[in-house]
Amino acid sequence: MHPTPLSLHAGHSLPRVSSPAVPPTYDCADPDARLAGLAAAAGAVRSGRLVVLRAPTFDLTRALVTRRSAAQLKSWTVRGDVGPYLDAFAMLGPLPSTDLAES
Repeated sequence: MHPTPLSLHAGHSLPRVSSPAVPPTYDCADPDARLAGLAAAAGAVRSGRLVVLRAPTFDLTRALVTRRSAAQLKSWTVRGDVGPYLDAFAMLGPLPSTDLAES
């Protein structure tokens, strides 16, 4: 079974990913969307499908515009397997094969 990604965010702090592999984003600033998002997250936790990345907003934003490598994305994973969702981060082409850092 292919896991289903889930995005919870507050307001407009992170860009939304638009990809066939990624279902709708839940805006936690909207009370109705927050309840739906939390229910979806709880279901993902119970079924073992939850994937959690922990990184600064700057790095996640750069990842969404293909400025971080797959290895960098994997290094931010604190739960689950981000591997099936790497294509969702490749919005401007393939992910770089080597790590990128801002100078």
